[in-house]
Amino acid sequence: MEVSNVELLDRYNSLDDYELLELYKSGTLAEEAMNVLNELIEKRSLEPSLNGLSAENSSDISSTNWSNITKPFPKVWLGYVVLTLYVLLVGLFLPEDAQFETADKVIIRVGSLIVLAYWLFCIHRLHWVIAEITNNKYPISPGKASGFHLIPIYNLYWSFKWPRELGRFLRIESDRKTQVGTWLGVIVCLGLLLSSVLIGYILLFLAAGIVSQEIKKVAKYKANNTP
Repeated sequence: MEVSNVELLDRYNSLDDYELLELYKSGTLAEEAMNVLNELIEKRSLEPSLNGLSAENSSDISSTNWSNITKPFPKVWLGYVVLTLYVLLVGLFLPEDAQFETADKVIIRVGSLIVLAYWLFCIHRLHWVIAEITNNKYPISPGKASGFHLIPIYNLYWSFKWPRELGRFLRIESDRKTQVGTWLGVIVCLGLLLSSVLIGYILLFLAAGIVSQEIKKVAKYKANNTP
């Protein structure tokens, strides 16, 4: 039974970028199906020769060394400890009549910045690990990964950008799906938008914890499957 180009296009549109590129690399498609696939890959601005990373990130990271990790992973759990201390601090300095004095506001603000700074440190350290694995060829440096979150408005876009790129990289390296991707971007974005309340910081450290665990899973996979 022949399948029309429209049906093929609908079928391929249901695939994410990684699945699309894996199908391309399989080499099992007929010529007509491959033509439809090529059109969709071009429409999404994907580049198969770059192992699934977007075309703008043209760094060659085809050679990775997962045994090259020297920097320890960040202690994400410590972020929850810092957050708990911050909450206790706010409770201690919050007047019963909810009228903040200048000193109270300064202390609360400083506490909030400390919590955010530790989260940025976690993101920086996680990307440092990736930089070591790829011999500094991964397109998003640790400084960009954490620093771009300090740019107003742009940081909302960045909340989705780096999780998608990291997700692609981890999927290619482990040949499996990962929790790092668009949905993680949603968590990070909501965390930043809600950072003025407790739930925002909880979401941010949840995201950092997921990234840390996913990188460790891939490292374990590579250790068990590398000759």
